[in-house]
Amino acid sequence: MVGKFIKGFFKVLSSFGSISHYRLWFYLLLTGGLGLIIGGAIFYFAYDLSDNIGALLVSYYPFNWGEKYVVSIANFFGGSMVILVGVIMYKYIIMAITSPIMSFVSEKVEFKLTGSKSDGFSFSRMVKELIRGIRIAIQNFYKEILFIIAIFFIGLILPFLAPFLAVLAFLIQSYFAGYSSLDYFMERRFNVGISNLTVRQHKWGVMGIGAAFVLIILVPVIGWIFGPILATIAATEYAVEEGIV
Repeated sequence: MVGKFIKGFFKVLSSFGSISHYRLWFYLLLTGGLGLIIGGAIFYFAYDLSDNIGALLVSYYPFNWGEKYVVSIANFFGGSMVILVGVIMYKYIIMAITSPIMSFVSEKVEFKLTGSKSDGFSFSRMVKELIRGIRIAIQNFYKEILFIIAIFFIGLILPFLAPFLAVLAFLIQSYFAGYSSLDYFMERRFNVGISNLTVRQHKWGVMGIGAAFVLIILVPVIGWIFGPILATIAATEYAVEEGIV
């Protein structure tokens, strides 16, 4: 369990060198440029909301005792929620938009590792991959947002649980981020239903990949450029090593 998480996590961190090894700089320019634009826009607007959310949480606290500490905790939780929402939006938008490109990245990595080749590029394939990427993004966004809403309301009622809730939210983020990265490999093999089952079977490794991805994209500019392609490389290598076929 923990070992799979650690393996997935460090797969992403070690993938910086793999960009040159697999000759993926052209793909990095494409996905990195999109990531920079999307990440900058989302986090700029999300930053302005942090104080408002903290004030909203404090307004629900009915007591006078411990108010100073509740304010600090509420501001921490509010800031965490803003970062969380920003990461959610970035993650799903960039993964859906770049799905045809990331599919080729995953394919090139797999070919280098196993010699397995696909049918090659076609417009119909690109459209199919884009549609699947959007479908997966909508499916996972719907599930993830329900968890986040539940966490938000628990935070309103029990603000002293904010640190624990922030960790829980991070793990939920990691799971769905890892899913999106691994799906570029799974889409060549499985339908969406089988992909869901496969991710659940490998949830700890998937979560490790997603955790590293989420932490990387929290680093402005560099994270937005490198995060998506690093996670895609790591997820493909992990899938090959774990025999996900």
